[in-house]
Amino acid sequence: MNNRYAPLLKLKHELGILSEYERSLIKTRTSYSWNNIDPNELVGYNPNDPLVCDKAVFSFTHSHKHVRTLLKLYMSLFTCFRTLAQSVPNLNAKLRKQKTVFIDAYNYCKKYISAEKFKRLTGVSPQKINRWQNEIYCGNSVLEKCVLENPHQLTFEEQNIIARELQNPVNDHLFKCDLWAKLLRNGILKCKLTTFYKYSRFISQKPGLIKEKIKLPVSHIIAKAPLTVLHMDCTIVRTLDGGKWYINVIFDNFSKAILGICAMETPNSYDVMINLKNVVHEYGLQDKKFSLYCDGGPENRGFMDVFISQNRKIKKFVTSFCNGIHNNMIESFNSKLKRKLFLLLDLSSHEKVPDQLPGFKKQYNKIPQALLKTLSPNEVLKGLIPGEDLWPELENAIDEAKNTRLLTNMISCCK
Repeated sequence: MNNRYAPLLKLKHELGILSEYERSLIKTRTSYSWNNIDPNELVGYNPNDPLVCDKAVFSFTHSHKHVRTLLKLYMSLFTCFRTLAQSVPNLNAKLRKQKTVFIDAYNYCKKYISAEKFKRLTGVSPQKINRWQNEIYCGNSVLEKCVLENPHQLTFEEQNIIARELQNPVNDHLFKCDLWAKLLRNGILKCKLTTFYKYSRFISQKPGLIKEKIKLPVSHIIAKAPLTVLHMDCTIVRTLDGGKWYINVIFDNFSKAILGICAMETPNSYDVMINLKNVVHEYGLQDKKFSLYCDGGPENRGFMDVFISQNRKIKKFVTSFCNGIHNNMIESFNSKLKRKLFLLLDLSSHEKVPDQLPGFKKQYNKIPQALLKTLSPNEVLKGLIPGEDLWPELENAIDEAKNTRLLTNMISCCK
């Protein structure tokens, strides 16, 4: 045992946090002998050494129970807060921001405690700290990692493309997944969706909100062909001048296309029936069987029931939590509509909304979507199959770009 650390071991003995190895070294020590240690008799003792506390400090700690109780309380509080920190969202990202603090703490504590005990106390492994120490900071990279040491990351040009497109007001109506599909489809950027999410998160510096979702049994409705399963629902749109419209949308399950959209000042079954009737005639569904999912609102009864009774090919399903049938696809679309897609509409005036809906429908159906493997709803309606048409060529382009990116980063100069 190094006598230099005997006073520190005495304090750990008083707090009851000695390891088994330390107990084996001082197992013959008694409390009386600890209290009567003369530091001047210790080999290598230096009173000016900041690592060695004075004997009077330990004598005071040993003789006052309140001090020992207080120190034990601090240890229990530290353990409690460390446990709570494990449940903090994005903990690894927060640790990376404070990595210099953990590096300094580890270099100081490793002189006294083992690496395993440091990991138990802080929750940060020594391997991660060693990796942080060996990292080379690079201010040109979004990830702040040197491209020469980490050549698999995106090139500086690709990172600038992501930053430019995220800040472009033209893309404000697009979600990140649809923006990735647009860039990949146009050949501007060739990377996977997960990679795009990763870099966009670092560029925007807006951590996502983690919400606790109540898991309920949901029956997923998945169509195998276009125009076989339709969803219908109404959502409310408010204009800046105080007006209010009820927007009725008919949505295709397979192609994710808007088939019909109309505006109503008050929800009524006649306008909804006209909207469905126009969809049937526009897409030639008079002699085709298809399912229609809608809720049990009053706008989906009356004239709607009369029209469906005259067209035996339409099978109507009323969705509710009671019968286990959910219309979650159209509900998700309504959420996207209110969060992003409204940027395509001019909501300054109450009278302008109905005239804009036909153009909004055409523009939405032309947007490449990640759910359709970069295909647009119009292309799926024309017969293209997501994941089979065009997608294999894009996957090959992503793999080729990955190999090219590796060579580019290895010969790049980021200084």
